[in-house]
Amino acid sequence: MSERITKYNENHYALLNHHACKIQGSIQVSIDGINSRPICNLQDKVSLKQWVIENRLPQRIFNLNLKHGENGRGNYHGESPLMCDRKEAQELLITAIGDKTERLFNLDSKHNMYIIFYSETTPISSYHGYHVDLKSVKVPNHIKKRLEIN
Repeated sequence: MSERITKYNENHYALLNHHACKIQGSIQVSIDGINSRPICNLQDKVSLKQWVIENRLPQRIFNLNLKHGENGRGNYHGESPLMCDRKEAQELLITAIGDKTERLFNLDSKHNMYIIFYSETTPISSYHGYHVDLKSVKVPNHIKKRLEIN
């Protein structure tokens, strides 16, 4: 890891030790005995999830699509509404999970609905989204199970 950090400094690296060592924070590692590099030492799945949220490259960006409206209003006829505002959607996008498609999913506990994000396939990793009922078949069952656990 230290060698990779030296070669590819623009990337982010972390070690998940899952309570294997008691060192808190970062671990200093050296490949040449002189120059040491800090490696973030994560203790558990919660800290790993937070680390990924903060270090994902490129960061996901929510793009409001007017056909879905905002705050449950203004969606085009026949289009599913976005029940929250764009700021809440951005927060839900950051922790959304996906499958092998261009879609990401999250559980919006405030509205008791799923939110589906669609990749806009742009270089800045932008997504738009809308809400669906908890019984919706648009959210695969394996994704529903993962979201219920988190």
